Amino acid sequence: MSRHARRIYGQLTRLHCERTRKRENDSHQHGRKLADTVVVEDLDTKAMSKSAKGTVEDPGRNVRQKTGLNRGIPKSNWGLLERQLAYKAGER
Repeated sequence: MSRHARRIYGQLTRLHCERTRKRENDSHQHGRKLADTVVVEDLDTKAMSKSAKGTVEDPGRNVRQKTGLNRGIPKSNWGLLERQLAYKAGER
C-alpha cells in the first residue's frame, strides 16, 4: 500500500471513530437529562427495519421509501439511547 493510501485510510478511520464518539457522547448527555422523567416504549427495531420487498405472488409496496426508512432506523440510535437511559437511571 502506498504512503498516500495509508494516509487517506488513516484519515477515514479517524473520521469514523470521531463520528462514533460523538454519537456515544450525545447518547450519554441526553440519557443524563432524561433519566428521571422518561418512559421508554419497547420498540422492536429489528422487525421495524425488515425488508418490504415481498414475494413474487405478493410484491411489496413503497419499497424505495421503506429502504430509506430502514437505513434511518439504525442511525437514530434508539437502542443505544435506551441502554444509556437504563444505565443512568440505575445510577440514581
